[in-house]
Amino acid sequence: MDSWQQRFLMRLAETGNVSAAARHAGRPRSYVYDCRRRDAAFGAAWADALEEAADRLELEALRRAVDGVDEDKFFQGAVVGQITRYSDNLLMFLLRARRPVTGASGCCWPDAVSARRVPVPNGCARWQQPVRRGGSH
Repeated sequence: MDSWQQRFLMRLAETGNVSAAARHAGRPRSYVYDCRRRDAAFGAAWADALEEAADRLELEALRRAVDGVDEDKFFQGAVVGQITRYSDNLLMFLLRARRPVTGASGCCWPDAVSARRVPVPNGCARWQQPVRRGGSH
């Protein structure tokens, strides 16, 4: 594998951004896409780099959800302390991705792929109805 490809893949794994990785490798985006199309090994390494970038994002989301993020607390323009903010929304997204069916009642989460609710035995009938865009069920 060429050195520019190694630089590209390293930056792609760090950022998940093809444009930034191509700039870092000193190649135009169109060129790296052509190389991916023509070189199966490079294409496979590209896919692995994107998976690594997604793993990094998932770890950061988990850290923010569970450990929180410290923010300065201000009073009259001066920092007087810090507060730790946790993200319930990030935690909910992580749970939905990892555990689509939750709870003893068998209720289910939305199926992001098919835009419908995933049916489960003894599940909540309301959750098994199709999702309507722009409103609640």
